[in-house]
Amino acid sequence: MSVDQKFKVTYHLSSGAKVVDNVEAEDKHSAALKYGHDETKFVENEDGILHKFNLKDVVLISVDPA
Repeated sequence: MSVDQKFKVTYHLSSGAKVVDNVEAEDKHSAALKYGHDETKFVENEDGILHKFNLKDVVLISVDPA
């Protein structure tokens, strides 16, 4: 059994906006795919702001250790 690590996943949108999601996953690849199968994504940031966006508008996903 592997231990999940914490990652910061940044969604770069076609509008130039960035949305950051903190996730726990086994590795960076899993972190990028986590919760990414729905067409619409909801992310609440550390400031309590809820972001809703369509994954079709994502041009890049960056994954960094949290």
